[in-house]
Amino acid sequence: MKKFLMILILAIFLLGSITYFFFAYNIEYNRNPLIKESIDKNDLSGLYKYYVSGTPLIDGRPYTGNQSPITMISVIDFNSEESKLQHNTIINEIIKNFVNTNQAKIYYKYYVTEADAKQNSERYQKVKAAYCYNYIKGQQSYEYNEALYSANISELASLSEKYGTNKEIMQNCLDKKEFIELKEDTAESELYRIESPSIHTGINGEENTILYGIPSATLINRTIRQKQISLGI
Repeated sequence: MKKFLMILILAIFLLGSITYFFFAYNIEYNRNPLIKESIDKNDLSGLYKYYVSGTPLIDGRPYTGNQSPITMISVIDFNSEESKLQHNTIINEIIKNFVNTNQAKIYYKYYVTEADAKQNSERYQKVKAAYCYNYIKGQQSYEYNEALYSANISELASLSEKYGTNKEIMQNCLDKKEFIELKEDTAESELYRIESPSIHTGINGEENTILYGIPSATLINRTIRQKQISLGI
């Protein structure tokens, strides 16, 4: 009798676990567009990077700089005055002192939520404009990101002309183009994997040291030097 009872309890436990797994899977599949796309495309590496590695996704994204193994990821929030201040001061200095001297390369990621995507909010539209610029020009732009902080969303296409893109092409991109990078940023923002303003400094996108807010030049120098020492530079 005891053996039968143990088997029954185990069977109930396993059934409950399987039911919970499929229920949770169904919710996540329908809620998270990044997971849905990875599963639909059988992209197991994408699922691994999202669930296991825990580092911000930067594969295939344009960056500023050369082939330096030291990567810096600036997380931008177009709704944040502190993020704007960081971009206009700290990131500008990083580009001058480390990117332009071939010591590091810099990527941009954007804080944006599922609510932003559903509401097509101002923040969401500006992030999409940034990715449209990357797509059209084949590169990212510190200056265009800087302009987006203060931009009127009704003028995003015309603003891009000042930075070398065609207004009609930009508007078509804003209206019709979808970006996996935007879905990645949304998913990572929801998981608090990326927050803004922050700078992730690592080696080929891994082993990141995260500096939040407006870090001092001394702290940035020390962080980069630690990565260089790790590389034997």
